[in-house]
Amino acid sequence: MNGRYSINISTSPTATLVFSFIGMATQEIAVGNRTSIDVTLGADATQLNEVVVVSYGTQAKADLTGSIAR
Repeated sequence: MNGRYSINISTSPTATLVFSFIGMATQEIAVGNRTSIDVTLGADATQLNEVVVVSYGTQAKADLTGSIAR
């Protein structure tokens, strides 16, 4: 709820964490030898135009064939 998390990962020099959320810009962060990583996701409104929520699931906007009213 407050955005705090804890994970155990391998200590590979090429380890990368990917942070993503609907409506937010994805960020890839190289871990390296860090033990603490602060990430702030920025808004990405263009992603919201690509998804249409329907009563029984979700579909990509490009896959819709029927009419949609707002």
